[in-house]
Amino acid sequence: MLQELFSELPRHGFTPVTADSNVGGKDYLGRIVDLIRGTGLTVAVFSHETRGTAFANICLELGMAVTFGKPIVVVKSEAAPPPSDLKRTDWIVLDPDRPNAFRAKIRQAVDQLDGWVGFVEAQLETLAVASKPDCGIAFELALKAFLISGEERFIKNAELLLERLGPPDRDGTFSDLERLRQDIGIFVRQARRAL
Repeated sequence: MLQELFSELPRHGFTPVTADSNVGGKDYLGRIVDLIRGTGLTVAVFSHETRGTAFANICLELGMAVTFGKPIVVVKSEAAPPPSDLKRTDWIVLDPDRPNAFRAKIRQAVDQLDGWVGFVEAQLETLAVASKPDCGIAFELALKAFLISGEERFIKNAELLLERLGPPDRDGTFSDLERLRQDIGIFVRQARRAL
């Protein structure tokens, strides 16, 4: 089931990353949190063979993704019962006998993400001309749109936010605005390296 999913996502511009494929020197849960934070899309896979302990981990990771505002896609095998908290959530059924239906649903999910990126771009344009924009919200939108699309224009949106925030305070105090300046600056440097 995972092989079919992992072969389909790159065709839509996504590089699948799992905790097992990413080795780090830190706590495993910390690595999971960082991976979820740094992705544009979270895919949860449930199978009728999923162990109870793995099921609990998947639900925890989905909760983190939702908390971080990540779009989620739930994939499940035909025989897997839907998780109780996700009964009202759309999911994609992976039936090995119908691979074309699976690919069509993945394309549909990705197309919806493209529409979301367009919506975010319209929000950012509105914030850019506002007299007193909420730069924290604007940065979060630019970050999410970049993680999903990988497009440089969202880095430029973040750079414009830095300009709007003005120079750092030099009085030695650490304010919310200074933390926001630093977060945006780090994002711009890392995103430019990723291109």
